[in-house]
Amino acid sequence: MLVDCCGWRLLQDDSELARWTSSKRKINIALLAFEGQILSNIEIDREKLLTTFEFDLSGQLHTFPYSDETDAHWIIYQSRSSVLSFGANGIQS
Repeated sequence: MLVDCCGWRLLQDDSELARWTSSKRKINIALLAFEGQILSNIEIDREKLLTTFEFDLSGQLHTFPYSDETDAHWIIYQSRSSVLSFGANGIQS
């Protein structure tokens, strides 16, 4: 999965571990908490352009726009092809 062109927050058990403005070190430590977690649900609010990715061990990734860019906020890949994406224009493909 690729997350780009948006703001994001990583949470574990409702506590923020890192956000898009965090240091690389803090982000890498936060990502370790997600290692092995399985994506269990995706909730999309098209009006507010918010997405919540829920993982099986209480991890959450929240994405939201930080500019008026129309680029994709996130893209999920299977092998080398895109299977699901969501952009700043509210279009899901």
